[in-house]
Amino acid sequence: MSWHKVFIWSFFVLQCCACKLVAQENHAYTNDLIHEKSEYLLQHAHNPVNWLPWGEKAFERAKKEDKLVIISIGYSSCHWCHVMEKETFENEKIANYMNEHFVCIKVDREERTDVDKMYMSAVSLINKNTGWPLNCFALQDGRPFFGGTYYPPNEWLQMLESIQQTQTEMPEKIIEFADNLTEGISENQFVPIDTNEVNFTKLDIIKSVNGFSSLLDYEKGGIQSDQNKFPMSSMNTLLLNYIALNSDSIVKKYTLNTLDKMMQGGIYDQVGGGFARYSTDENWKVPHFEKMLYINAQMLSNYSEAYKISNNEEYRRIVSQTVEWLQREMTDTKGRFYASQDADSEGEEGLFYTWTKAELKSILGDDYEWVKNYFEINPMGIFEKDKYILYRSGSDVEFARSQNWTLELLNENLNRSITALQRKRDQRIKPFTDKKTITSWNALMVSGLVDAYKTFGEKRYLEMAETNMVALLQIESSKSNKIHHLMDGSESAFLDDYAFTIKALIDLYQVTFNESYLNLANDYSFVAIKEFKDDNSPYFYYSMKDEHVSFRTIELQDLSIPSSNAVMAENLFLIGKYFENDVFIEVSKDMCANMKKSFISYGTNFAYWGKVIQYFTNPFYEVAIVGDDSQEIHKELMKNVIPNTILLGGQSTLPLLKEKTNVSVPTIYVCKEKVCQKPVSTISEALELMPR
Repeated sequence: MSWHKVFIWSFFVLQCCACKLVAQENHAYTNDLIHEKSEYLLQHAHNPVNWLPWGEKAFERAKKEDKLVIISIGYSSCHWCHVMEKETFENEKIANYMNEHFVCIKVDREERTDVDKMYMSAVSLINKNTGWPLNCFALQDGRPFFGGTYYPPNEWLQMLESIQQTQTEMPEKIIEFADNLTEGISENQFVPIDTNEVNFTKLDIIKSVNGFSSLLDYEKGGIQSDQNKFPMSSMNTLLLNYIALNSDSIVKKYTLNTLDKMMQGGIYDQVGGGFARYSTDENWKVPHFEKMLYINAQMLSNYSEAYKISNNEEYRRIVSQTVEWLQREMTDTKGRFYASQDADSEGEEGLFYTWTKAELKSILGDDYEWVKNYFEINPMGIFEKDKYILYRSGSDVEFARSQNWTLELLNENLNRSITALQRKRDQRIKPFTDKKTITSWNALMVSGLVDAYKTFGEKRYLEMAETNMVALLQIESSKSNKIHHLMDGSESAFLDDYAFTIKALIDLYQVTFNESYLNLANDYSFVAIKEFKDDNSPYFYYSMKDEHVSFRTIELQDLSIPSSNAVMAENLFLIGKYFENDVFIEVSKDMCANMKKSFISYGTNFAYWGKVIQYFTNPFYEVAIVGDDSQEIHKELMKNVIPNTILLGGQSTLPLLKEKTNVSVPTIYVCKEKVCQKPVSTISEALELMPR
């Protein structure tokens, strides 16, 4: 099939009408979104556009009225979604045209991630750039024929007019294009199947890392770019594991430098803690100010793991501040975590987070003189006009040395100044917080908190993780062991909800030895296989079998969160180890084997697969910690770098603990492939038994 048709159509739609400026007017309207729970949908409930929520009602209306369908997808903390709403969807002239000629559907991509992925697949074949707002045009059966992202009002209106004209004069062209695009999506959904026996070696990992090394920004961190930079958390996870398993000083230096540059940049909220979704420049300076739960969950894991190989005390502070932000601003009374915080406040992006020199001088007094140097209150830190982003260009060690201070004195002064700034900032109008509680993101944060607890031993990290899991299980679980996408019990679950929940349960077991977590992870794995497994490949579909969508996607690449299939491969491997379920391990191996070529060729896109593949390329250990009063030795062992390892202990029926729990003193068994070495009593002895 020739894809030049895609671009010819795109050019035709955008160019066929002369540009016209459309005045924005505000009117009081109410549409069907008023009945929805989603904050994003409710934000559009008073648009003059007659929005409908996603569902059969909308498509039935399209068939009855013989209209094409507009599907507009976004989320509440999306800056450009707000811009397009104000410019376009609140414009009465444009809204009237949309209402007259189209059936218009609004989708919260965080509620219906399956719908988002489906139409994102279509738009990615038309435009190189995808994102939100995502606007797709579809037939009455939901099949897309054209789409894009943000459009200014004049471009949007002329595109509507062009599409409607084509529908009136040449409807067969639109059907033809929908057929071609559907075929292209189907081809794009092709998943690698390798029927040959595949072996894994360390060389596979080295090939992949060497292959994407030319893309890395060794000076400023992250991937080379002169525009947006994203945290690439899955790649950080792979490289941190790679460093632990291989002596590679270059990769270590790059990875730690990336984490340093991010925590020093404006992408990190230097006052309140927490990371923004991405930066709009190569220096991590100017963020897109929205804060997402899933980004910060992964940052907790990355910085906690990095601390183990660096002992950088700044990482401890970043983790602590981020957890404080989570607890202070993103947690409800049941211990559930909110989805996101907006980039805008009072209609202006970044207003809440930026400062003028006059404000800083007034708040900080005598501290201003050193703070202006620490946070680059100079042309380097300028945001726009007279406003500054708090931004650092060096480490605490370097700055303390420049001031002839000890690190202790710097921290004392920094805490005093940060507290003053935070107290003042709390008086501002805060960005909107989207309080939906998404299962997959909450589970991801549970894992992040567990990783922080492992490294730093802070009891409150574990308490927050367990409280959240209790809320998740109480609200979502049913007798059928099915969970939901939202923690209020609404919306069917997707694969990432299961994958990250299973992972979080395994993580919780490893730090608590509460076997109920592990048993539930095992149960959910069987549910996931039943509801999501593709009968014709080793992979899992993203949506359940009974979901009414045009096509079911298979998610293999890491995006802003790890690939749900890669996480399921990891889960099956680990549960297979715990329960001696060789079938699960073989499924995991089959999944990884079929992804090996993709990982070697495009490591940055399939980084989490690399983490799981390393389970097969390096020795993997089962470490049992048993005996009376073994909690302290368990806690201390977790502070060490121990990749490719599962921990187990306590009174248990697990096969690996059989005949090992009847000891009175703390004892460590290091095992590999179910074969255990002579038990030891100290952590140093145990680590010596785990060569990499």
